[in-house]
Amino acid sequence: MRALSGLILYFVVLHLFGVEGTVTASKLNVRVRPNTRYEVVARLDKGDKVNVLEHDSDWYRIESPSGTKVFVAKSFVEGGRVVKEAHLRAGPSVAFTSYRLASAGEPVKVVDDAREDWVQVEVPKDITVWVNAQYIYVTPENAAKLTAKPTEAPVAERLSEKAPSVTNEPERASVPSVVPAEGEALPFTDDKGRTVSVDGTVLPLKDSVYVTHAVAVKVAGEFFPLCYIRSEKHDLKDFERMHVNVIGTQRWVKNWKRPVVDVEKIRQSH
Repeated sequence: MRALSGLILYFVVLHLFGVEGTVTASKLNVRVRPNTRYEVVARLDKGDKVNVLEHDSDWYRIESPSGTKVFVAKSFVEGGRVVKEAHLRAGPSVAFTSYRLASAGEPVKVVDDAREDWVQVEVPKDITVWVNAQYIYVTPENAAKLTAKPTEAPVAERLSEKAPSVTNEPERASVPSVVPAEGEALPFTDDKGRTVSVDGTVLPLKDSVYVTHAVAVKVAGEFFPLCYIRSEKHDLKDFERMHVNVIGTQRWVKNWKRPVVDVEKIRQSH
């Protein structure tokens, strides 16, 4: 639940940093990921307003419009809550793309339970979607906010393993550094952790020892980390500055603001 609360808080921050866009196409497809091979989960009409959160190549990440399709296996939902960890998907089948994993106990509002094995739920506020940027008008001033790129130094400073806090993050909360003695393991608060799927850009950490990289998302031209990552199977340097999907085991370190994910699978996404 702590990870979920942090994720929800993060997307509340995203809302504050979004800029307004206007749909210029008569009908515009809204997709799970920024590529035409991914599922259409909603459609927008000409003149509709959207909150644009990120500009990635030819695509805009936006807040999910009302009616965005989100499904979860019926056996995982009871009494308006997810009873055990389950994928929130773009359609009523495991063949559809997962938005993310829902934690056990997470509340969901069922809007359609007519199917035998799947229910459609109201789109959670933290889920974002993608549209072709060609068909969204954003004023030049606001477009500059989305496309501005941070310099290398500030990114490295904001992502410091020795004191895993983000100095320019909207929360502006100082977090004590927890660095174990040489040769000791990180002081995790949970032993087993849980499996997660995270999307973002891989960035190296400055002067890192115990964790080497972070997965971050770009908001208004600045990178904000979702988690720290490490791997014995993969050379994370090969993925630096790439937008990726990471699947792995997430655990928390005492007093750290971001969890650590031990990477099991990592692949470039577009």
